Amino acid sequence: MIFQQEEKILQYKDGSEYLRESIANWRYLYGVMEQKTMSLIQEQLKQICI
Repeated sequence: MIFQQEEKILQYKDGSEYLRESIANWRYLYGVMEQKTMSLIQEQLKQICI
């Protein structure tokens, strides 16, 4: 989460820094979604196997 705060400070210098912050946030959110999806799939697989 620290890297996001650093990106937000840089965003006020110029537009390209703002874009980089958006990409960083998107990657973070995508990673969280991916983890949740994987854990859901694993739970369903456990139920099927039992």
